[in-house]
Amino acid sequence: MSMSSERMMKLMAYADGELEGSEKAEMEKLVESDEEAARVVNAMLGLGDFVRTGHEGKDAKVIAMGSSGSLQVGQPVVVLGAPLGLSGTVTSGIVSALDRTVEVPAEDNKNALLVSAVQTDAAINPGNSGGAMVNCSGQLVGVPSAGATVPSSSGESSGGSIGLGFAIPVNLAKTISNEIIDTGRVTHAFFGLQTVPIPPAAAAEAGISQGLFVAGVVANGPSEQAGLREGDIITKVNGTPATSNVQLQELTITKSPGDKVPVDYTRNGKSGSTTVTLGTQP
Repeated sequence: MSMSSERMMKLMAYADGELEGSEKAEMEKLVESDEEAARVVNAMLGLGDFVRTGHEGKDAKVIAMGSSGSLQVGQPVVVLGAPLGLSGTVTSGIVSALDRTVEVPAEDNKNALLVSAVQTDAAINPGNSGGAMVNCSGQLVGVPSAGATVPSSSGESSGGSIGLGFAIPVNLAKTISNEIIDTGRVTHAFFGLQTVPIPPAAAAEAGISQGLFVAGVVANGPSEQAGLREGDIITKVNGTPATSNVQLQELTITKSPGDKVPVDYTRNGKSGSTTVTLGTQP
């Protein structure tokens, strides 16, 4: 690699938000003007953190866009990225599953929700995030985002691919990127309530329905306007039995403000149903 180890370390520190003042300004200027530096930082930041490369001119090469809607389980795919800063790395595999919803590590020791993901056994290692998953025609069908690891004896994640990688489907990525281009931001839908899952054993012991206990509703929010109240137990969301808060989170990502979501619930032992018109997340 032409990039020095010292510069690579500085770029890694910049991507992790560890630089300040003149050092930070120096790296920002480098990322703006140097394509390789921008590629390294973009790989470290992952999808959603778009970095200008300074090479958006008419001679820039643009990848052919495919459709994730046509993907089939067992279909061959190729993943391109820069694991550990090794740009131009290519791994291959198949589509192992579609429409996966998984929790992945995020900033500040929190988790983020990856919805409708494409699962693959193509190796996805740190640095592949934000790269490309292509079909055999070289068309972009997904954006690699996360790879599962086997916990070590200490309980921490070990390095290396175990054949469980996940990519954001290109159709969803295009929707998000187009909204950013048009409006400068991403809009998420909003239920306006807080829920707590009721374990089956606890529900049986208390003689109540299994589901999501409504711990609170936002005043004049979508759920309150639909008639839901604190103390209700949501039994179905969008036609599916309600068992996890992840179901609500997934809907706020995959649906848009104004979309309608049917909700079944119980209140004081009596069943009811309503339709929540999703709002815009504040």
